[in-house]
Amino acid sequence: LSTFGQSQIIDVLSSSPDYIPYKNSIDSSFEKCNSTWTTNFEWGQCLGDHKQLWEKLMLQFYDSLMIELDTTGQKLLKSSQTDWTNHQRTQKNFWGYFEDISPGYFGREGHFKAYYHDLYAIRDRAIELQAYLKIRRESKKDSDRKK
Repeated sequence: LSTFGQSQIIDVLSSSPDYIPYKNSIDSSFEKCNSTWTTNFEWGQCLGDHKQLWEKLMLQFYDSLMIELDTTGQKLLKSSQTDWTNHQRTQKNFWGYFEDISPGYFGREGHFKAYYHDLYAIRDRAIELQAYLKIRRESKKDSDRKK
């Protein structure tokens, strides 16, 4: 599984021979429900529930990282998160624009893939924030030990 292009921080971390791809209980739960749904309603419920779980975790990592950073880091993180959020919204709006000018072009499968993309974009951002949080905490421990 290639992580290249997922995010700058994950690209760097995954180049280590010790790197283990991130997986948590949300991933396991999603794999289970994603392989057992039989109706579009069940699929939508599965996707929506897990999208909310990833959003919640992403915001927890964001809030924790904000506490760990100095004022400069907080400003940069806030700007980064705002840019990320705006990018996601703009991409969704651009997709919607093409759906409006070319009705039905993407079809059911195209919409399914778009919904998965939204879920994985949030998942990737959560993992990225968690990686920065981990690095910050590790570097803080190292500097505290040197004192």
